[in-house]
Amino acid sequence: MNRYRLVAAQWEFLTRDDTQAIAEAANNADWYGHEPHRFGLKECFAVETPEVALFGYYTQESEREQRTLTATKGEEIHNEPHAEKYLFAVLPNQMLMSLQTKRVPDMPSRSEIVERVQDLLRLAFFRTFRQFGSLQRIQEGASAGEYREVFFASDTERVTFLKLRDLSGDVPDDFHYFNPNYDLNASFREASLKDRSQLLEVALTAPPEGNLKRSPSARGFIEASRDPREMRYVRQDLSEHTIRTRDESALRVQTEDSELQTLTRRLALLIARATLNPRGASPVRKQANTKDMSPKSQPTLFE
Repeated sequence: MNRYRLVAAQWEFLTRDDTQAIAEAANNADWYGHEPHRFGLKECFAVETPEVALFGYYTQESEREQRTLTATKGEEIHNEPHAEKYLFAVLPNQMLMSLQTKRVPDMPSRSEIVERVQDLLRLAFFRTFRQFGSLQRIQEGASAGEYREVFFASDTERVTFLKLRDLSGDVPDDFHYFNPNYDLNASFREASLKDRSQLLEVALTAPPEGNLKRSPSARGFIEASRDPREMRYVRQDLSEHTIRTRDESALRVQTEDSELQTLTRRLALLIARATLNPRGASPVRKQANTKDMSPKSQPTLFE
């Protein structure tokens, strides 16, 4: 599942009741688009895990070509209606969303599906008089070298957050902790080496308008880290970005066309935990299933 961070909204203040109201607004919305290519958010519901969580499906209708043999052993081709479902999980208090990744023929592109989910959620928020904001893709699976490349890149204007593990990597003798104050590098290098030997993990947050690129300690830490976990940065065009290292131990959820109601509340909890932190889980309370909504054809808002 691809992960996204919410930008410029108030999700962190949403309660479970608020989130359920948004889920019901999404379920009650009409389908968008025209047959046989309608789409919408369906089967949405909210739970407490104990984090507030919203689950549901982005459902995309289409047609599939089917081939059957006739009585005379000829081949007959016809189209059958089909609906592809993409599971999504939202953790509003953590400002995070996951969307299932699928490779399905004759479906809209991944970026188009993300845009549609974003627009549909925005409409559901609007119907409950709440601000949505926008989604920002979290880049996962970056290597230590890619972290360093982005950190020191000339078009990286500011680095606002760093989470780094394993600071035992080598730092070149000519590495510049200070630039252009080169005379300070030798003494700081020795101090940094002793400092890193006592640290297992560091998490650094810049103040408003601050920049970790200008921090000698941050420069040395990211150069030495063998296991960087997350970095948030701003490019020269003022766009905000996040790199997060994929944790291979995290839960990977793969669903096909099974109904969301068949997922147990414990599985819903595990999805929420995997989105936030793949390390743990706790029981959740049972909750009634949401009602299926009868689809209605309506001109799309997105064409």
